[in-house]
Amino acid sequence: MVKKRREYVDRDHDVMGDYYDLCERYNRKTAKTIKKQLKRLIEKDPDFLDSYLL
Repeated sequence: MVKKRREYVDRDHDVMGDYYDLCERYNRKTAKTIKKQLKRLIEKDPDFLDSYLL
């Protein structure tokens, strides 16, 4: 019996654009600034999991 692979696909979140903009500017910001912005994104939408990865 062959198992079918399952893939998790999340819904769109309002903070996605802000998060990806932050990722693109990552090298030009200080760690303190990045951390502050990530915390703001997590507070805005705690279910958007990408914010926890950076």
